[in-house]
Amino acid sequence: MAGLVDLPIELHLVVLSFLPLPALLAARNTCQHWRHLVPLAPLPHTRRKLLCLFDTLCTIPSFEVSRRTAKGHLQSDFGDAARRSYVASLPKDTGDEFKTWILEWPDDAVVAALWPALDKSYNMSNTTFPHRLDICNRMPTPSYAPQTHTLSLSLYAERGCGPANVVALPLFDEGNGWTHWVVLSGEQEMLDARGKNTRIDLRGAVFSKIRSAEADERYAGFLESPSPSDCPSSVITSPRPDSGSHCRCPEESLLSPAGPETWGPWYRYLEQETRKLQTSMEEYGAWCGCLSCRTS
Repeated sequence: MAGLVDLPIELHLVVLSFLPLPALLAARNTCQHWRHLVPLAPLPHTRRKLLCLFDTLCTIPSFEVSRRTAKGHLQSDFGDAARRSYVASLPKDTGDEFKTWILEWPDDAVVAALWPALDKSYNMSNTTFPHRLDICNRMPTPSYAPQTHTLSLSLYAERGCGPANVVALPLFDEGNGWTHWVVLSGEQEMLDARGKNTRIDLRGAVFSKIRSAEADERYAGFLESPSPSDCPSSVITSPRPDSGSHCRCPEESLLSPAGPETWGPWYRYLEQETRKLQTSMEEYGAWCGCLSCRTS
């Protein structure tokens, strides 16, 4: 350790840039020096956004509740090899946000009921929302082979869009006939502000599909996450640790860790679901924010 500490800061930053999310979280807890260096490291953009998402979710109490309730329902064989196999089974052009989430998100950081390694029978509502006992997690599959579907639908009909052919993955049933789906591959034509046709990348967008009383599934133009066109990628320059100058090289620019405005639709959806869960828990008395309850 003495030799590692004596290395130049530049080498520390290089080492940190190669660490996956769980290792970055561990490095931040090692000492104040590493905690200070992690935000300065030239992390890949998607990983930096994932780290920002984790930090944001940790400020929402429902995230800790979902982590705790899911802890005893996690399958132990979803290791690095299984994660890589899962990603390899997705469409080749699946967005980086979703793939990085599968590859690096900590097993013990389950967002609501969204994680492939949860038992298929897992139902958070058994203890948190007893009035909705039919919520079904759709992500777990045998051998972690994601069951994707090719669909033709129009998600933004009000904007003059035509139908889009997409490959989507079911996430979970809400328990009221609606199923959440995430688009893994696909584009859609949309009218821009000037009335001209433009194609937007739908990857990461989450929509709902309704199940009728006859059990057939019908498509609905109901979006669970923002449009990809509403999620711009923001970059900022970051000061180098060895000087007061700012990095102007695009390859070394860092994504702002300020918040959701820098994320794409998939990470925005995960944050949105966590906040919706928090609101529901407060409405149904499953969580109280007073000091006595939080410390009991």
